[in-house]
Amino acid sequence: MIEPLLDDAARARPSWISWKAHVRLFNYVLRLSYDAPELACSRLDALINDYDSKFDLAYPVSHRRFKHHGLKHLAKYLRLWGPFRHYWCMGFEGFLQARRAMPCYTLRATHCALHTALALLHTALALLHTLLHTAHALLHTALALLHTALALLHTLLHTLLHTLLHTLLHTALALLHTALALLHTLLHTARTLLHVCNNPAHRLSSICSRDATTRWRRTQSPTDGRCDVLSAERSRSRRSATIHTVARPIILQVRTWRVVV
Repeated sequence: MIEPLLDDAARARPSWISWKAHVRLFNYVLRLSYDAPELACSRLDALINDYDSKFDLAYPVSHRRFKHHGLKHLAKYLRLWGPFRHYWCMGFEGFLQARRAMPCYTLRATHCALHTALALLHTALALLHTLLHTAHALLHTALALLHTALALLHTLLHTLLHTLLHTLLHTALALLHTALALLHTLLHTARTLLHVCNNPAHRLSSICSRDATTRWRRTQSPTDGRCDVLSAERSRSRRSATIHTVARPIILQVRTWRVVV
C-alpha cells in the first residue's frame, strides 16, 4: 500500500527494509492456526532473526527496548500453547472499554480524578507556602539591611553635625575672643583719650614745656641765651596750637563713643 508511493532510493533505505521485515513477522504471529507446529516454529525463528538483523542495520543499539528480547521467546510459546490469538491479552484489554462505561467505574474514575486534583491542590498550596515563607524571609532580610543602612546614616550624620557644630562653636568663640580683645583695646584707648580730654591743657603744657626745655637746653649759649629762650617760647606756642588743632576732632569723637557706650 505504501511501497508503490516510494521511489527506488526510499525502498533501499535500511529503515524501510527493517519495517517490511517487522510487518512480515507481525502478520505471521497474528495467524489463527498453523499447519505443522515444528515448521511454524522454525519459520517464526527465521522471521524473528531476519527482523532483528535488519533492525540492527537501520538503527543504533540505543533504540533497542526490552520487547525486542521478548521476541526470542515467541517460538517456545507457540510450541507450548499454540496460536497466540487464543491466549493473548487483546480480549481483556478490549473488555476494559466496556468496563469504563459502567457507572461504578465512572464513579471510581471520578473519585480518582478528584483525589488527583486534591493532591495537585495540596502540592500547589505547599509550593505557595514555601514561596510565601521565602518571600517573608527575603523581606525580613531587606528590612534588616535597611535598618542597618539607616543606623549607619544616622551615625554618619550625627558625627558630621557634631564635628561641624564643634568647629562652628570653636570658630565663634575665637571670633568672640578676638572681638572682646579688640573691644578691650578700643576701650583702653578711649579711656586714655578721655583722660587726655579731661586734662588737655595740663597734658599739652607739660608736653610743650618738656619739649621747650629740652630744645632750650640744647640751643642755649652764653652769648645768645635770651634769643634762644624767645625762640623756644615761639616754638612752644606754635606746637601747642598745632596739637590743639589735631587733637580736637579726636577728643570730640572719643566723647561721642563714651556717650554711646
